[in-house]
Order: sequence, then structure tokens, then C-alpha cells
Amino acid sequence: MKERTTATSDLSHRFPSWLTPQNVAWFILLVCIGLLNVSKATSSIATGGLAAMMLWYGLQNRAWNLGKVRWVVWAMVAIWLLAVIAAGWTSDTGRWIKDVREKLPLLVIPLALGVLPVFPRKQWMSFLWIFILSQLVLAVISLILFFADYEELMIQISYNGNVPVAGSLSHIYFGLYLVLACLMAAYLFFQPVYTFFKGEKWWALGFGVILVVLLHVFTSRTGLLAFYATAGVLIFFYLFYTRAYKIGAIALVVIVALPIIAVKTIPSLQTRWEVTLWDLRERNNPTRDLADLSVTMRLATWQTAWEIYAENYLLGVGKGDLPAEMEEQFQVNGWGERTARPMLDPHNQYLSSAASTGVMGIIVLILGFLTFLMVKNDSFLVYLLVWGLAVLMATGMLFESLLERQAGMIFWAIFALLFLKIPPSPLNNKPESHIASDWIKGEE
Repeated sequence: MKERTTATSDLSHRFPSWLTPQNVAWFILLVCIGLLNVSKATSSIATGGLAAMMLWYGLQNRAWNLGKVRWVVWAMVAIWLLAVIAAGWTSDTGRWIKDVREKLPLLVIPLALGVLPVFPRKQWMSFLWIFILSQLVLAVISLILFFADYEELMIQISYNGNVPVAGSLSHIYFGLYLVLACLMAAYLFFQPVYTFFKGEKWWALGFGVILVVLLHVFTSRTGLLAFYATAGVLIFFYLFYTRAYKIGAIALVVIVALPIIAVKTIPSLQTRWEVTLWDLRERNNPTRDLADLSVTMRLATWQTAWEIYAENYLLGVGKGDLPAEMEEQFQVNGWGERTARPMLDPHNQYLSSAASTGVMGIIVLILGFLTFLMVKNDSFLVYLLVWGLAVLMATGMLFESLLERQAGMIFWAIFALLFLKIPPSPLNNKPESHIASDWIKGEE
């Protein structure tokens, strides 16, 4: 017995004490989150790294317990499994294989973060800070580039173009990332204790305000709609949770007045608003190329995807066959006569799931959100993150197929699991969010 114990002890000390699956996973996530909209390769490598850490931790501890997040994990995995099953009614095998491969993060990341233990407070909070700072740096770089070519880019916006942003992702994803960074900044501001340095809550508030302003300057319509939808829902939830009606009423006035003031004072946003109204007015102009009309093109694409779903409501047409079906239906509707460059992706996650995998796709998508929102929480700050991320994603999926792109899948999978696994607070060993919610309500 003594020899066996010694052998086990020697095995456990083969690596330094700090080299654990949890610490390595923390480092992998920190790099991945910091470079999320800069390096696609890093995200792919991080997914594989997290899978390795899950196996290492599971074998080391002889345990694969998913705890309270198990239904959230299985709901995300179900999206990947449905993509695999859809091979049965997909004729374009190449596109089907590509879809299954691209959806691997929805299999690996939830399982890995579900199995791995809760990160210590400082490690967990570092994820928020690195994301806020990375988005702030990219936003400032984008702002510098914007003013360096201001006149030309303002003309580009007036023709329904977009402000170029630093990084490898589109302006839509960048706008959504900025909204999440603002949400994280609000969470850090309401913390009753600091983690790294005194006054960090005020730095978080300052960074959050800067990001809100830059979000309006860059005029991402999807990002702005997600911001106001998220802020509105959280304000109403704050009223319900705290009964602080005066503060809530002030917040509602601010959130209603802010877009009006922004449109009047920010030239790029004013131009974006005017060109959006022009876009809608030109919708029925048969001589106008749809490629010049961003909003109208999207509406035409939605109509096309809905009609495909209506004809194939049970199983859909299969993800691999959806582009070909979209192109054919686009011509049937007469939209093809107005452009030689139709959108072959619905740019709407709900319609994409419905048209490609039918009723099952919609059910799996809805269950993914319901299981996420139904995990039991007991504080406003937890809901600030959980409900905020859910509203952000739900709004973003109206205008982009977020779960058909790795940037959207990795974004959702990582932060959904991290937000549901908040570490304990150093104060009385209670969940930090519970103590913070008492502080928000003015309770001792």
C-alpha cells in the first residue's frame, strides 16, 4: 500500500503545481478572448486546446460532472448534432461537411467549460478586463483610421457603405462585441469590491462610456439595435428586481433620449440614419439595384428564406443546399431582375435554421436560449450578464446568422458558459453577484 501511495505521489508531482488543466485553460481562454476579433486561427487553436484540457482534467479527476450548466451544454451540442443529422436530406456533401466542421466549437467549447471547474476570482475577472481592453484598443485604432480618411469614409457611408474597423471581423460582429464590452464594464462598475486595483470600477465606467460613444460613431445598425434592446430589457429588469422606480425612470429617459441626441450630434450616425430612410424609400423603385440598398436587400433575402421554409417546414432543405435554393427562389420572386449580386445567406439565424433544418432547427435554437435563461440565479448582477448576453444574441441573430459563423459560435459558447459559472466572492464566501446586488438595493 505504501509503495502504491508513493507512486501516485510521484505522478502528481511530475508537473509544477501551477501547471494544471484549469490554469492552462485560463491562459488559452485569455489569449483567445483578447484576440477574438483579430485572429481566426487563434480561435481554432483555442478550441482544440480546451478540448485537450477537458480530457486532461477528466482523466486526472476521474470525473466529468457538468453541474448546473449541463442542460445549457447539451442544448449547444444539440445544434451541432442537428447539423450532423441534416446529412440525411442534404445533397451538397461538400457544404454539409464544411458546416459540420465550422460548428465544432458548439460541441467542444461547451463540454470543455462545462467540465472544467469554476475559475478563481482573479482569473475569471481577467477575462472581462482583457475583452474590454482589446475592444477599446481596436475601437481607438478604428477611430484613428476613420478620421485619417474622414471625408472619403463619410461619402462611403452616404452610399450605404460601412466604416472599416480594425481586426479580421465585419462591422456587424464588431458592433456586437462592443455592446458586450459595455455590458461587462457595467458589471465591473457595480462590483462592491475591487479585484486588481482600487478605483477599477471607475476605470470600467470610463471605458464603458467611451465604447458607447464609439459604437455610435461607427454606425453599426445591428450593434446599435442590440445595445438599445439590451439596455431597455435590463432597465425593466432592474425596475422589477429592485423596485427603484426613480432611478429606473431616469434610466429610461436617458435610454430614450440618447439615440435622439446621438443622431443630432454625431455626423456619421446622422448620415447613416438618413441613408437608411432613403434605402427604405427606394425599396419599390424597380430601377434601383438592390446591391445599393442594404436594408432592402436584407428584407428581400428574409422573404426568400421564409418562402423556402414555408415549402419545407418539416425538415428544411438542408444546410448544404440552402444557397442554391435561395438563388432559385430569389429569381422566382423577381428580385433577381433588380440585381446580379443576390444574398445567398438569409443573414438571419432564425430563418437560416428554419429554412435549412425546418421545425427541428427552430426548436433546438429556442431550447438553447431557454436552457441558458432558466439556470437559477439570485442576483441582479448575474442577470445583468446572462440576460444581457441573451438579448444581445437574440437581437444580433435577427440581422446575422451568428451561429453559422465561428466568430459568433465561439463568442456565444465561451461567454454563455463563463457567465453561468461565476466564482465565489472573498466576502463571506458568498457569490459576489449576490453581495453586489444587495449593495445595488442599498441593503447592509
